[in-house]
Amino acid sequence: MAGGIGGRLTDKACKAFAAQKAHGRKLSDGGGLYLFITPAGGAVWRIKYRIDGKEKTYSIGSYPAISLAAARTDLAEVKALLRENKDPVTQRRINRAESSSASENEGVQNSVSVCQSPNALRLLTTETGDRSTQFVSIR
Repeated sequence: MAGGIGGRLTDKACKAFAAQKAHGRKLSDGGGLYLFITPAGGAVWRIKYRIDGKEKTYSIGSYPAISLAAARTDLAEVKALLRENKDPVTQRRINRAESSSASENEGVQNSVSVCQSPNALRLLTTETGDRSTQFVSIR
């Protein structure tokens, strides 16, 4: 069903698969990227990967809002993080925490440092000499 060159997906195949709405099914593109039909019937892009011997899943977004080309670009970014031995899900959470911290304190000069622990991210934000601490769960 995948079609295309080398067994890779085509947009036509993705549209046909998403129209079936057979929940729980996967359509693989290769390299860990696949289109998954949720129990609600929506199609989402996911990447399956392993880090530290554990299998994990990175969700990209819904199809057709995220195109096949955009999903492949995200796959390349995830693979680059894995080559650096960084967990893509944790890295995304760190980036979101840093950007939300920056948007909350817009207009105020600040510096943000992030400390990872197994259960939480700790953001230490310095604003004009004052120190505030925010905790963001990563579970």
